[in-house]
Amino acid sequence: MSIRKEKKMTAAAASQVAIPAAVITEVNDCMIKATGTLTPYADTLTPEEIKRLAKANGKTYGFLSKALEFCQHNPQFLSSLFTMEDFVAYMSNVNLLIASEMKAKQVSTLLTTTRITNAAAAYEVALNYYNSVKIAAKKNAPGAQDIYKELSARFPGRKKNKPTPVVTESIAPNEIMKVA
Repeated sequence: MSIRKEKKMTAAAASQVAIPAAVITEVNDCMIKATGTLTPYADTLTPEEIKRLAKANGKTYGFLSKALEFCQHNPQFLSSLFTMEDFVAYMSNVNLLIASEMKAKQVSTLLTTTRITNAAAAYEVALNYYNSVKIAAKKNAPGAQDIYKELSARFPGRKKNKPTPVVTESIAPNEIMKVA
């Protein structure tokens, strides 16, 4: 069980589980190695090219598997455009890539959730600091006003002053519906 799950998610709890830079470096190195290993065999497609290809998603894998099974037992129906070896290789690749995709999605999920929990913990600390600076600025503490102004300008969700639209001409409600 994760240490984070055992504790209430607070900045204090998250800070007790610092991720060593060496761990992140190792993860990145593994992803770089995986990318380099797969690249010679990988296909790069544009979104338009993906749309044009025959759709083979989770719902069609049963069809693909059954077609391969029948083709292996009844090869006389296989078009001369294709070989049994190619069909077997394609299906082997599909099965291996599905397993690799699932592992990659697990890593992606771990990276995303860990980033989110750490960002939430960092936000908690930043908000606490911001509120302390705000109080110090109200009390005219040296340097606090400049920090407060800078942080206020960057505060997430802060509404920017939108210019008020200038109305140069007014139209009566009955004029809106008239067709020229």
